[in-house]
Amino acid sequence: MVLDYFMASITSPIVSSLSPHKIANSLIDAEDPLQAVQALPEQDFFLLIKRIGIEDSLELLALASQQQWQACLDLDVWLGDRVNVPNVHIWLNALLHIGYEKLGEIWQSVDPELTALVLQRDCEIFDLSLGEEPYDHDDRTRITTPDTFFILVVKEDDPEKAKWLNHLVDFLYRFDQRVARLSIMAARSELPAQLEENAYRWRSGRVADLGFTEYFDALKIFAPIDIASVTLDEGTSDQFTDLNPASPLPAIIASQSEESFLRQALNLIESKDSQIATSKGLMVLANNALSALRVTTSDDEAMTAAIKSTMATLSLGLEHLSGGEAEVGVKALQQVAISRIHRVGVALIRKVANAARTLVSNKPAFSGGDKQILEGLTRFMPAFAESIDEPGSLAFRPIESKGDLSTIAIRLTEMAAGASLLKVILGDSDVGEASVADCISTALLTTALDQGEAKFRFLSKSDLAYIAAWKMQPERWLKTHQAFRNLIGKLNIGIAEGIFDSLLLRHAKRAEEIVADIDVDANPKFLSGLLFQ
Repeated sequence: MVLDYFMASITSPIVSSLSPHKIANSLIDAEDPLQAVQALPEQDFFLLIKRIGIEDSLELLALASQQQWQACLDLDVWLGDRVNVPNVHIWLNALLHIGYEKLGEIWQSVDPELTALVLQRDCEIFDLSLGEEPYDHDDRTRITTPDTFFILVVKEDDPEKAKWLNHLVDFLYRFDQRVARLSIMAARSELPAQLEENAYRWRSGRVADLGFTEYFDALKIFAPIDIASVTLDEGTSDQFTDLNPASPLPAIIASQSEESFLRQALNLIESKDSQIATSKGLMVLANNALSALRVTTSDDEAMTAAIKSTMATLSLGLEHLSGGEAEVGVKALQQVAISRIHRVGVALIRKVANAARTLVSNKPAFSGGDKQILEGLTRFMPAFAESIDEPGSLAFRPIESKGDLSTIAIRLTEMAAGASLLKVILGDSDVGEASVADCISTALLTTALDQGEAKFRFLSKSDLAYIAAWKMQPERWLKTHQAFRNLIGKLNIGIAEGIFDSLLLRHAKRAEEIVADIDVDANPKFLSGLLFQ
């Protein structure tokens, strides 16, 4: 089964039940630690190092391959199309602690434009063989290279930076004078913009091989799609010429719950080639999402959240496309491009998100759990507010099933019904910044107190004693419920009976909780949840 395949190949701490440090120890204690470490896919290696911490991963970094080091730099030292030099320093510090042999090996294997740019940002370079020398009055720290060919003037007045740069130059010359000279000469003569542009071009090609694409291309996974145009037999599945079993990002599977439809379908894939192709397709989708959302792989929390949301959306699209049958879901994964399945999920979520946006500007405004639901649905990546199932919860999670959509749709319909009801019963009443919940709860209480037609009025100080004694007596509640039902029927507001009952029951419970805590001697202006004159 595909999940067994994934789990067997996973060493990433995101998935493994072992802690990152235990994973690192198992690699170092392996019979051939060099082979064990270098067998890790580049992204898994990078994630493991970031989870442990660079300073605490020196043994692993000493064993890492040039490709693994290059991936770490590609994924962690760029902010958009600009080099983040402080991050480069962090990785170089690790190499300085490991030793000059490893530093030299990695230095000469990475893009020369990047190494030249780092030197250029840290110092001004003078070629003594050409008669160049710093000004006499320049009192910044000077470093003369061991071959006396160059003087490097540290740009920052920072003794620690000077010491660091001196250490770096010393190690480079120990490793290979030719390599050191070439880097220094490039830093002295090349234009900074050209160095950065070329370095970025090389880096972009490599990260594209890892499944990352440029921002505007990556956004296509969120593009609108006609759901009816996606069919099970359309034959648009992703084609991968390289079916190497090593998965660059197997950790994405761990973001799915045991009950997710995607996970159920993955468990049923038996063909090894299909398992690997699906793994690669999921990796490409996840990396496209990170690019589209501008999430860096060094931001572990944001990366995990983005991948979880993306996989949940894919699961939703797959469930819809296959009619909720996992066996049919397997066929969909094999016949339909994963990005198109994801876009089906995006389209389904967009429907409820658009409905939520129409309610955000409602006056009176929604509050409490209702406000939280709208907040989650109007995000760029809409989310399910857990307060729907657990009142009082402040957490959000991805929308991953048609059941989630149904639950959200019912609640939004109920909220829209409440807004429609208030437009009728409020009339010309000016409730200021009061919430929908406050208005409906107040209308329920005033109708129950007056025992007449459903209506809204502001409560008075004299109502407090009656409210405190009332305690939502069943007979009063039944009459109140019927009064509102009569109003809806008479005005033909168009609220379904089930939605109406759910709406009134929820607000009646809220009113009951408020009533239970009311002090008859309290000043009404200090009472929240109800509207007083």
